[in-house]
Amino acid sequence: VGDLHLLASISGALGHSLVMNGQTATAKKWLEEALDLNRRMNNTPGMEFVLTASAYMALLDGHYAQARGYLLEWMKSAEELGNRMGYLWARARLGYVAFREKNLAAAQDILMECMREFRTDRDRTGLIFTAETMVCLFVELNQPDRAARLFGWAEATRKATGDSRPQL
Repeated sequence: VGDLHLLASISGALGHSLVMNGQTATAKKWLEEALDLNRRMNNTPGMEFVLTASAYMALLDGHYAQARGYLLEWMKSAEELGNRMGYLWARARLGYVAFREKNLAAAQDILMECMREFRTDRDRTGLIFTAETMVCLFVELNQPDRAARLFGWAEATRKATGDSRPQL
């Protein structure tokens, strides 16, 4: 029907959903289309799912600088839009990128900050995501007791909230 905003929105949401369900090959086509459409229309709010999913795909391919770039782009946009949760989620994901790059001190700083902010906002899903990343960090830092306790909390909270773990 010629509604490019709707096409960009649907393409981005579909691409994001496919990535979160492990179907990255199919997702790539949808994300590229959504990224192109949103950039051509200067549709900043429509970029959240696209940039987040693109960051995940870059991470899976080991392209950490590219993943960081996507997340920083969304963080800047989210901040300009006054989208606190979008900003905070991008920041938490940036902590995960730092962890994957073995920049453990930066990862810990970012993740601890995000845990405090998610707790302040009572965002349990954000807390779970950040806690699970901290579990990986504690394992890497040879702190298995802290990792086990945090994993237990995250798992119990997932169960209590009905929040399933993404396939990625």
